[in-house]
Amino acid sequence: MDDWEKRLQRIATLDSSLLGSMREGVAHEQISKLTLDVLVREAADERFRMARQHYRDAETLHTASPPAYRSAISRYYYAFYHAARATAFIARSGDDYEAHSSLWKGIPDELPNVADWRIKLKDARLLRNQADYDPYPKDPTFWDTEAATLRDTTRDFMLLATSYLKANGGFP
Repeated sequence: MDDWEKRLQRIATLDSSLLGSMREGVAHEQISKLTLDVLVREAADERFRMARQHYRDAETLHTASPPAYRSAISRYYYAFYHAARATAFIARSGDDYEAHSSLWKGIPDELPNVADWRIKLKDARLLRNQADYDPYPKDPTFWDTEAATLRDTTRDFMLLATSYLKANGGFP
């Protein structure tokens, strides 16, 4: 069987959902005049830009007068979340790990100390939940320390994610 026949055989055996997805991909390429691979990289780049904006917002909240430590924690977490989601999207060729409870699984295996980063993302989510939903502890120094730690962790992950995305076709 030649290449053409193999392609037709593949098309002839697609279910309606997959055929619809293929048609959608072709339409995206035709309308945008970009390949699907470029569109995927652009989508990851947009998500990483969102991560950067959340980080800047967190910095503003963290250094405000008076500081909004709990809100800063929330924004630092979302910066971490979106940076991780951008890397997972590129590494896993899709947005299969968007859920907060499972995103840690999508962090690329190739990252140095990947197990530590997965734990740090899970811990950041728990801290964000605590900052958003729990009235205690009331002591602002607790939240200041936690915000500063999460700031540093998020910054370090974003630097690592930037390197990963650049090495794997992203444009952050």
